[in-house]
Amino acid sequence: MYFLYIRIMKTTTQIKLILVLLMVSTLLLQSCNLTGKEVARIKLTEPSTKENLKIESTNIELKAGDEISFWAQMDMKYKKPANMEYEIHLLHNDKEIDVLYLNPLETNITLNAKEFTINNSTKQSFTGKMGSYIIRDDGNYTVQTALLTSANIQLELKQADLIIKK
Repeated sequence: MYFLYIRIMKTTTQIKLILVLLMVSTLLLQSCNLTGKEVARIKLTEPSTKENLKIESTNIELKAGDEISFWAQMDMKYKKPANMEYEIHLLHNDKEIDVLYLNPLETNITLNAKEFTINNSTKQSFTGKMGSYIIRDDGNYTVQTALLTSANIQLELKQADLIIKK
């Protein structure tokens, strides 16, 4: 009888462990949705200046009320101070509806951040949410962007992707 009791207790403990693991995995899967689903990515290979714009673009089908968020996925080396910003033009049916200026170094949410600084030289990589925008009308949207910097900045880009999520 004692062995039967131990065996039942062991089985009950295993069932509790399985239930806890299922609950934790469900929570982890739901938390992946907190950052949104990627709907587009614009890869930028080099910075721009006002005099020398290097613009990349993508098209997205969106609905009224969609909230899109703009994320930067950066891997770079620079000398401080570093001034940079994404200039983002939103076009709906080929008509410009807004221009956003978002700084990749000022993010609301930051993931996978690594930063190493010696003197004024910084190596940095991260993924960060810079801002969001609510779509007013259904349709095809074009997002055009460039990463603007000053002409005298010492910046080496390995990655400077603008990620659009909703």
